Amino acid sequence: MARSPKIKVPDHLDKLTVAQFQNCHEHNNNTSLDILDRNLLLLAEVTGVPIDYLETKVETKKLKLYFAQVGSLFQTELSKKPKRFIRVQGKVYQAIQLASELRDLMSTDQFCTYSELTKNDPIKAMHLVLPLMYCKYSLFGKPVIGKNQSTLQEIFKHAKMGDISGTAFFFETQLQAFMPVLQEMNDQAMKTINQHLQEITHGEDFTNSTVG
Repeated sequence: MARSPKIKVPDHLDKLTVAQFQNCHEHNNNTSLDILDRNLLLLAEVTGVPIDYLETKVETKKLKLYFAQVGSLFQTELSKKPKRFIRVQGKVYQAIQLASELRDLMSTDQFCTYSELTKNDPIKAMHLVLPLMYCKYSLFGKPVIGKNQSTLQEIFKHAKMGDISGTAFFFETQLQAFMPVLQEMNDQAMKTINQHLQEITHGEDFTNSTVG
């Protein structure tokens, strides 16, 4: 005989994974859902209990209690304390927390990617940008941003919100402070490219004018 799944609602948003938090965000903002369906989806998401089990096996009185607990869960506030080191699926990652590290580790393309992904719905894009905010921890050598971003994006779905929320908030603040420097770097790069293009064009004109 199969065991009944244990229904335990977390008491704080910090305990949710990134994927759970994202899915809850989507359910909470889905205006096509009625209250009952939304509560069932949220309860299933935060407990890992299948929704069909909740609908058919859990009595109404208990469901109301669980719904109240889910409501209390979403009254809690995510941690704003940055964590330098976190563990995700058995591996340790370190956060980028200094403007100097941003300058050294992130390319202009990565800055632009981060800005573009977080422009409309930063929560939906959270797992996509986290690999740009963390480096795999190493005792030797300088930290580097992972090259296999697609794999890291799946890994960071399993990170705990309490581990990454403070760093995400801090990173955004640091990034905004560093944006003028980034813009200056970008403008200088474009100026250099334009100068090179002009030199190439002038060189071609000179060659054509001397032929024959």
